[in-house]
Amino acid sequence: MMNRKQKNDTEKLIKLLELNTGVLSLKVTETIYDAWASVTDENSMSWESCYTVQFELLFFFLHMLSRVAFMCGGRAKARATLQDAIVPEAISKMIKASLVGVTSKKGFDSEKWYSDTFIKEFKRMNEAEMDYGSCTDIVEESLFDEKGTLGKLSKRISYLVGQEDNKSLRFTIERAAIEAWNKSNQTELVVKACSMLR
Repeated sequence: MMNRKQKNDTEKLIKLLELNTGVLSLKVTETIYDAWASVTDENSMSWESCYTVQFELLFFFLHMLSRVAFMCGGRAKARATLQDAIVPEAISKMIKASLVGVTSKKGFDSEKWYSDTFIKEFKRMNEAEMDYGSCTDIVEESLFDEKGTLGKLSKRISYLVGQEDNKSLRFTIERAAIEAWNKSNQTELVVKACSMLR
């Protein structure tokens, strides 16, 4: 049983993991956005593609949290606690972040739209988690290898944005995602959170 200080420290750590996961997703999306014109035949990334990339990266980084928790021996309860605390908030905040600067028509039911979008993205996150969870490792023997989560990530995104055969885009996605993860302190934070939740 945790005392009040331990509980507060654990809650702060979980909030930090959630924040970092969203920030990683947005930073990698920005990298892909900046490279878009040079790696695709489009002048710029559409709002729809940007939205899709943001969410797919969020799902990937949420999977990475779960994968690290599993690899560090985090009990099922600890992993479930992390996922239950982080996933809904991360999805909710990403939906809100995707709407910055967007205005709606008078009479638009934004609460219903938000609720419907949350349900849709939560379902997509579960589907992505199953897909990423089928991978045996983060990186396999070669780029674009879908047995690894990075290859699966680049394949999923390139397919969703209509660029399935674009190896330059896939390389950009894989490189940006792994560099962002490796520069972050997410692995250490997950290990610490798992130890606190034991």
